[in-house]
Amino acid sequence: MAFCGGGPAVIGPVIAAARRGQLQEFLDSGILLVEPDLVGPGGIAHYRIPANSLGGAFLEFLDALDAFDGDAFLPLRDAEETHELRRHADEYPPLSVVAAFLRRVGDRVVALLAGHPRCRVVTRASVHRVALREGGDGAAVTALAEDGSSLEFLADRVVLAMGGTPLPGYATQELTPGLSLGAYADKVCHSESLVDRRKDVPARLVDAVARDGRVVIVGGAHSAWSVAGLLLRSPELVGRTEPPEITVLHRTPVQLFYLSTAEAEADGYPFDPVTDVCADSGRVNRCTDDDFRREVPRGRAAPSRRPRRRARGSGARRRSYGNGPGPRQRAARPGRASRGAVVGRERDGVNDLGRGRSRTGRSEGGPMRGLSPSRMNRSPNSPEPRSP
Repeated sequence: MAFCGGGPAVIGPVIAAARRGQLQEFLDSGILLVEPDLVGPGGIAHYRIPANSLGGAFLEFLDALDAFDGDAFLPLRDAEETHELRRHADEYPPLSVVAAFLRRVGDRVVALLAGHPRCRVVTRASVHRVALREGGDGAAVTALAEDGSSLEFLADRVVLAMGGTPLPGYATQELTPGLSLGAYADKVCHSESLVDRRKDVPARLVDAVARDGRVVIVGGAHSAWSVAGLLLRSPELVGRTEPPEITVLHRTPVQLFYLSTAEAEADGYPFDPVTDVCADSGRVNRCTDDDFRREVPRGRAAPSRRPRRRARGSGARRRSYGNGPGPRQRAARPGRASRGAVVGRERDGVNDLGRGRSRTGRSEGGPMRGLSPSRMNRSPNSPEPRSP
């Protein structure tokens, strides 16, 4: 098996195999890992946002080493990076802290693979091409090394875990019939411009938001809520001393995080016992974002009833909050677009604005809608709202 990439999505299967007592079998099958940078953290080391999981969640496999074949990871228990992350066990740690820990985990994974005769790790090389072989007999993986040389490998299976890039044309996309970004393309930027330190925040966005004080975030997944929290915490990114007024447009309901199904049931929260509940931890909506809980409701309680006003011709609803005139429901008419707009991230060819998973696990591609005010009207001790 060939893994194209070496971030968390790649080191995860190695740890999962160990937890299931299948690590040796997994390594014996033959593993190739190709990564242009350090194995472990991926791009999160460069993100301005905090983690969307408690620090303790990253350490759960280390705390359970005695229950499975985890000897290969024992040295991590005494690593300084582990101790630093453990100091954030009950809070959402900076991603720089998580990245340092994942780098150490990556070092252990590399040592495991490099020490096995049927495995190989190739760093400082980028996957250039993956082609199926005739007859469907595996695939050929072509990688380009830093010195320009070409490397080719054959594999029965290939896992692509190389991160995401914006899809072309996101700035002119039609969100829903009658509501398009095309007329405002010069005001649109991608969420990675704010989240990723390696990217520059477009000057046109800074100028527009500094002047008008409003931002529209399109999308309801991780990147959308991460940007909302980032703008509330760090308004200087868009040239302001106070947070701008933020409007979020999203299709699916805002999901909520619960530590257990019992907590969700006690709160009357509907969830799918298969698709919404983590099989390992029993948490509800474990892998969704938490910036909404931490940032949006702070001092900005909304009306308890769900808004019913809809945009003309589009079926879209939107919700505004931030440092503007206060939370309120407004029709999402194109003519009232903000001077600055941030578009939710598109990953691996899947658009945040496209079809999403409903709370019951069914696929849906319904109209855009605003935030659910009833979910915003929660105390700091309430269960965490999570994006779909």
